Amino acid sequence: MTIDEIWEGICKNPEDDDLRLEYANRIEAADADHAWLIREQIRRSREAQAGRYDVPSGREQGLCDWAPDRWASQLLKFSATHQPSDIVFWRGFPAFVHVNPETFIEYADLLFRLAPIRVVQFGLPYVESGYWLDLPKDERPPFPTAKLFTMPQLSRLDGVAFVQHRELPDDLAPGIAACPHLTRCQWIGFAGHAVVPNFIALAQGELTRKMLCIHGSDVEYYGERRQEELDEYDQQYTRTYFAQRGKELEQEYGYIPWLHPSHNETGWQDAVYKVEHGILPKYKPGTPPMPEWYEFPVEYRPRRWWD
Repeated sequence: MTIDEIWEGICKNPEDDDLRLEYANRIEAADADHAWLIREQIRRSREAQAGRYDVPSGREQGLCDWAPDRWASQLLKFSATHQPSDIVFWRGFPAFVHVNPETFIEYADLLFRLAPIRVVQFGLPYVESGYWLDLPKDERPPFPTAKLFTMPQLSRLDGVAFVQHRELPDDLAPGIAACPHLTRCQWIGFAGHAVVPNFIALAQGELTRKMLCIHGSDVEYYGERRQEELDEYDQQYTRTYFAQRGKELEQEYGYIPWLHPSHNETGWQDAVYKVEHGILPKYKPGTPPMPEWYEFPVEYRPRRWWD
């Protein structure tokens, strides 16, 4: 295969590490840094899948800081702010990209040809020149919910994310829950200090109810809620509660994995892998409620001197 055919194969088959390693071999002489990054991140990915986690080395972090400028410049042109932070490399190639929803709607096929993308974060509110477009809710451009969630290209994603520092659109959660194309998705993120109206729709959707992880400020009001406190002996401790509304949902629908982050916590990088290999979720979605799901030990630790 030519180097272009290997690249095309990586984009079409993002799970194939052999193609990535072959690409690293082909570019070794011309771009040793990228070849090293591909091999190193694949090594760390395989270690993580085996339950052995380590932090990126200084060299890896340094390369990743400017990797989008050097190795994903074409994809960067389509990102929300055109800043390197819009793109995250994993297993040597762009895996996470922050784009505006209209960009994805118009250029989805091209984006998947430019990189083996696994997660898309949709920017809310819209951004101009790298700055948040800070408008009152009734003055913001409407989020294209109906168009976005009819896109069949969503079936290629391991996760989707939405970012905003205020309230998300009213129809967003119902739109996600009703989308028939999120068949592979196991991870949803609501970044920033977002309020998610109609959040309960995610527990009612056939696909979203079974997903492994949903991260966001509203999740704790439906599932596990952690509180840190100090006792009279200056010990700091964490007490975890489970919201009554979450118990009521599970009485109706059975086990909902993302209501139990202590059971199923994982990152977007390996959520699908853990589901496909039977590592998670801890209980099968839909399992009738068990009392032990809602019992948590109190976690103690000495108070830090600077508190």
